[in-house]
Amino acid sequence: MNQTDLPKVNALVNELNQINLATQKLNSPSGRITAMIVSDDQPGMPVSVPTQYIQPPPGMLDQIKVEFNARKTQIVSELQALGITGINPPQAQAAAARRK
Repeated sequence: MNQTDLPKVNALVNELNQINLATQKLNSPSGRITAMIVSDDQPGMPVSVPTQYIQPPPGMLDQIKVEFNARKTQIVSELQALGITGINPPQAQAAAARRK
């Protein structure tokens, strides 16, 4: 790994950790989304909206998990391209967790 890649590696690992934690919370029996951040291409601050009293549409949480897994796969590929190995793709991590 090139030393100049360290900030990128740190950012990717941090994002991966956040996605893993969010996925773990969504997979728990009480897992739910309690806020959403909404933004657009216009200048200005994003808007955070509490959602703890909103019932998500059917399938929304499952689709979010699918998108999280897709992003995790992308992150692992980016890390491997930067020379970071030993991070299993999400499918391998899920399979390993089932074997425990």
